Amino acid sequence: LLCWLMKPYPANNIMPEKEAFNYTMGRERVVVEQSFGRLKGRWLILHKRMEQNLQNTTNIAGACCILHNICEARNVAYDKQWTADVE
Repeated sequence: LLCWLMKPYPANNIMPEKEAFNYTMGRERVVVEQSFGRLKGRWLILHKRMEQNLQNTTNIAGACCILHNICEARNVAYDKQWTADVE
């Protein structure tokens, strides 16, 4: 991990405020993981190694994120089987 990323407090003898922070951060992490699961489920190109140069790979991943957000914002149907296929 990078030094600027947030991580939970160690679980041994922590104060209630830190425990609440850990709980909230855990819930947020689940949302992020589910979002990335849906992203990978919708765009199969993200399942395999991309035989592209680094610049193109970055552009492809960015395009997938943008298109995914557009689909989510417009409530385009998402088949839950896509997520099961990712797992």
